[in-house]
Order: sequence, then C-alpha cells, then structure tokens
Amino acid sequence: MTPKLRIDIPDLLKYEHMLRSKSYHLICSPERCTEVLNNLKPLRLQKGDAEPVVVWEPIPDDCNPAHLARCVNILDQVDVLSPNAAECAAFFNENEPTDKENCERIGSKFLQYMTKNEHSGIVLRCGSLGCLCLTQKSKKWFPAYHSDPNATDYKVIDPTGCGNSFVGAFAAAYVLGGFNFDLGCVFGTLASGLCIQLHGVPNVEKHGDDELWNGVSLEDLLNIYLKRNPSLGITNDHIIDTIRNFHY
Repeated sequence: MTPKLRIDIPDLLKYEHMLRSKSYHLICSPERCTEVLNNLKPLRLQKGDAEPVVVWEPIPDDCNPAHLARCVNILDQVDVLSPNAAECAAFFNENEPTDKENCERIGSKFLQYMTKNEHSGIVLRCGSLGCLCLTQKSKKWFPAYHSDPNATDYKVIDPTGCGNSFVGAFAAAYVLGGFNFDLGCVFGTLASGLCIQLHGVPNVEKHGDDELWNGVSLEDLLNIYLKRNPSLGITNDHIIDTIRNFHY
C-alpha cells in the first residue's frame, strides 16, 4: 500500500495556491493544530491574505475523556469543529448516539468553547441521520442524501472517505457562501452522498458544459436533494444566487 503522506507547511510553500487557500481541513492533535496555524499565519500575512477558515477534526486517538481538556482549549482558534458522532461521544466515554436527541446533547457540550468569531460552530457528522449544525444562534439537521432506502437512486456501497469528502465540500461552500452553514452542509451532504455510492473516488466526466458526478450533474443532485427535503427551507435558486453574489 502507498504509505500515508502528512501534508505540512513546506508542502504548501511549494504550491502558492495551496498556501493561499481560503479554507483548511485539519485532522490532527490539538497541539499540531496550533502549531500549523501559528506557522501559517505569518506566511499568509506576507501575501496579504485574509485569515483562512479552519475546520478541525480531532484524531480518534484523542477522542476520550483524558484528552477532552486539551481539545476544548484550542477551539477558540478554529472556525468549525467537525467530528463524527462516535468521536464526539467518545470524549465523554459514551457509545455512538443513534438518535437525534443524543447527537444534539453530545454536540452542544462543545458550543461554549467555539468563540473564535460570530461565524463559529459545530457540524456533527451523524452517518445515516445526516449532519447536525450547531451555532450559538441555531440548531439544524440536514438529512443524508441516501436517507430513503426506497428511493430509486438509493445506493450505499462504501463509506470510506465520506467524512473527508463531506468536510472538504462543506469548507469550500461555507466560504463561497460568505460563512453560510446551510450552503456548507448541503454541499457536504452531496459530496458524501456521491462518495458512498462506490468503492474509491466518484467518477467525474464532462458532458457539454456540465460535469457529471457518477453520471449526474451537480444541479440535478442539488434539485433532487432539496425537493426531498423541503423543510430545510432552501431553494436551488437561493444557493446559486448566494454563491454568485459573494465576493471574498
């Protein structure tokens, strides 16, 4: 197997577009998170870049009561905390919650520490339940894309990589939408929904001016998801307009 590759600051220096990214997904210990951010800040200041959005995902080995204090102590440095439900519960020596009530109870324990700015929050990834977005002002559930086994396009094959796919898409859309959690959670859900449909990465192909992901255009995926979940109160036009009107 190909050995794991840990991306570090020297790697970002080789590729200026990576150094100037508007968001970063960090999966690491709290100490390493702080180290990366401290080293990154002066390099970005030299380029005149704004502070990036940071989504932090603690590594599983740190998700236990013994390391809880270490982890919450750095939450004022990150914009979004995004563990999965099992990891979040493990901080309190609990089993993975399988219902929304307990997901909300566990996730809300971290809210008081999310003080970096007014846009800070928690996005808890809860498997088949979808994802839970928690901020100081709101609480909102976003159903998983493949939440109905009776749907004609229901296809759950392999969850490998779904978490990373979710967070990467979330971070990009969150920034494009002007720190918009709704936008981030919708696109994170679409990305993980594509990833779970097959072994390996999703298939992408050009079809005229469109890109087809596993044979479906992004616009169609978005339409399908939003029509299935009208309670979200989000329209396709609203999402497109939000992205077009935002200037970073």
